[in-house]
Amino acid sequence: MDGHITASGIVIKDQKILLIKHPYLNLWLFLGGHIDKDEQHFESAIREVFEETGYRTSLADWHIENSFPIDIDIHTIEKNSKKNEKEHMHYDFRYILKLEKTDRVSAELETKWVEIKDFSDKKLLNKLKEVGFSEWIKNR
Repeated sequence: MDGHITASGIVIKDQKILLIKHPYLNLWLFLGGHIDKDEQHFESAIREVFEETGYRTSLADWHIENSFPIDIDIHTIEKNSKKNEKEHMHYDFRYILKLEKTDRVSAELETKWVEIKDFSDKKLLNKLKEVGFSEWIKNR
């Protein structure tokens, strides 16, 4: 099956994770999208967060020491007639990003901050714990 390489930014602040409302799927998801030509995966995650929310971010310190993503999520994207896309796979490289500024320049998509205690992605929460982000995920 055809596939696309994508990158996502996981922005965590004050025990909350930033999500966007996906315009086609009508679901609350991490911020991310397709990687542009000549762009590093983490650069794409940072760019996508800015384009979708207006927040300026950078890689969390953990990524500086460990030059790989926190997670790689592989999932099927259903056929979308509106975008003329057939069913395909996304290979999503996930990075933890820190806010550089809390003020927003603009916002392309609707956003919300979700309490980590209410977050449903157990796989990602376990991955965060494994690599030492337990202080971010207290009360889980």
